[in-house]
Amino acid sequence: MLQEKKLSLNDFNFFVPQSQIAQFPHEKRTDSRLLLRATNSTLQHYNVNDLPDILPRNTLVIFNDTKVFPSRLVGKLKTGAKVELFLLDLPGDQHKQIVKAIGKPLKKLKKDVIVYFEHGVHARILEKHLDGHNSFLKVELNSNSMPLQNWLNDYGIVPLPPYIKRTEDSAQHNRYDHERYQTVYANETGSVAAPTAGLHFNDELLQELQKNEIDYDYITLHVGLGTFLPVKSEDLSLHKMHQEQFKVPLRTWKKILEAKKTGKKIISVGTTSFRSLETFYQIACKNGDGMTKCDDWHSSDLFIRPETSLSKYKSHIFDGIITNFHQPCSTLFMMISALLGYEETLNMYQEAIKNKYRFYSYGDTSLLWF
Repeated sequence: MLQEKKLSLNDFNFFVPQSQIAQFPHEKRTDSRLLLRATNSTLQHYNVNDLPDILPRNTLVIFNDTKVFPSRLVGKLKTGAKVELFLLDLPGDQHKQIVKAIGKPLKKLKKDVIVYFEHGVHARILEKHLDGHNSFLKVELNSNSMPLQNWLNDYGIVPLPPYIKRTEDSAQHNRYDHERYQTVYANETGSVAAPTAGLHFNDELLQELQKNEIDYDYITLHVGLGTFLPVKSEDLSLHKMHQEQFKVPLRTWKKILEAKKTGKKIISVGTTSFRSLETFYQIACKNGDGMTKCDDWHSSDLFIRPETSLSKYKSHIFDGIITNFHQPCSTLFMMISALLGYEETLNMYQEAIKNKYRFYSYGDTSLLWF
């Protein structure tokens, strides 16, 4: 019998060979491999294309339809020194707006410093807030006469995670990532990172799901800066998740309630869909059936993790999740450990590494039943 122990940060560490950290996605979205974990803990190897056949009929699948905006900007100071700004807010259509950002090198980005970009666009540093994980800049973007969103779409860079390496300012790669670091159903602009489990779906696969009587619908959660920030405290109770904004359409919530009532399986595509609806369930519990809270924006800082090696999290909404293979010591890996159990998740990841699955945002995926 396994002995129960309290878990700290280092317990979630493991080694991923560099060769298995995907730098580019498969040529076709649905070519990715899929590791299936059944409720009895057995593991089977499939491809994403197999999903219409391995999901039960009448399953309800929930996607996150957020859209990534090109939030990374490379500019220069008056001295010619190169600097970067990473926007945390989506600029509007106006030509001048104050937004939050992070920047590097931070020591060069002092108050009133101006950063110059292409086509006469510039940013003035208005404020500099230094507070550990919550450090940020307040900057005024000015594009003269061009709407900021238009300029950003033309000249901004897709904010890829740091483990995906690209040649410096490669226009060719940036165009490629503009398309592939985005789900085919992306609709609501506002994320600084893609909900990567959804990257494996294309229009043909969505049609096949419908043909096989598998329904799907959407929520929206805008992925924020927290997705890139490492957990630094060994004591996980001290880690503070960033607030992320989400909304649940009334149409989607009605489908979920009906599925729960009739015993249909509900699958989350990605950890963002999962956290959104687990948070919304708590909101709904305080507000009758939750109908009056649909279509409004809410915030989530839900941190799902196992406190001990034997503890688990029981979902109020979902029976399973489709999710990629996550980084060691990340809050995403901790979430999966809470859903499946700590030891089992470690063993499953070792099996994925042994079988040469590709890891992280552009990597392969898994279907995990709880």
